[in-house]
Amino acid sequence: MASTVLTPAITAEIERLGRVDLVVGIPSFKNATTIGHVTRAAQAGLVQYFADLRPLLVNSDAGSPDGTQRVVAETEPPDYVERILLVRPTNRAGGIEGGISNGQPIVLRAAMKPIATTLTPQMTVDLASGTEAPTKYERSDFCPVPRAVPILEAMAAFVLADALIEKLGGDSLTEMKPRFETLRRARLEDLPMDNTEHTWWD
Repeated sequence: MASTVLTPAITAEIERLGRVDLVVGIPSFKNATTIGHVTRAAQAGLVQYFADLRPLLVNSDAGSPDGTQRVVAETEPPDYVERILLVRPTNRAGGIEGGISNGQPIVLRAAMKPIATTLTPQMTVDLASGTEAPTKYERSDFCPVPRAVPILEAMAAFVLADALIEKLGGDSLTEMKPRFETLRRARLEDLPMDNTEHTWWD
C-alpha cells in the first residue's frame, strides 16, 4: 500500500486553507534545472488569468536528490497564491496513481511461472510402450532471469504499443507515424526558457 505524504504539518496547512477555487499540480523528480521556470510560469498564469480566484499550487516531488525541492521552496509565490510542497519518501505506488504519473520513476512488477523441469523424477507414461515410467531429467535452467528479461521487455512494448494505437489510431506505422510527429513533446529543448513573458493561451 502506498505510504501517505500528508504529514501532520501538511495536514495542518490544508486545514488552514479550508477552501480553494483552483488547484495546479506540478510533479517533479530530479528537475532542479527546470523546475524553477515551470513554477514561475504556473504562478504567472495564475496571477494573469485567475486573479479573481483563490488558487493553490501543489508540488509533488518524488524525493529528488538534486535539490529540486529546494528550488521550488525558494521560488516565492505571489501573495495570494497558496502553495503546498509534498515529498514522497517511498515509491510503493510504482510511479502511477489513478492512471497518471505522480512524477516518480515508473516501476513494472511482473511474475512468471516456475520452470517446468525438475531434478526429481515424476511418474508419467512412456508413450512408446504405454507403460508407467518415471520422467527423465533432460535439462536444467537454474536461473530464468536472463530469459525472462527480453520476454518482459517485449510484453511492456506490447502494452505501450497498444496504448499508442488507442491514442493515434491506424493499423500501420506508415499511417501512425505522421500523427505521432504532430504530438506535442515535453522535451527540454522544446520549452521556451528565454526569461521573457509568454502567452500560453488567449
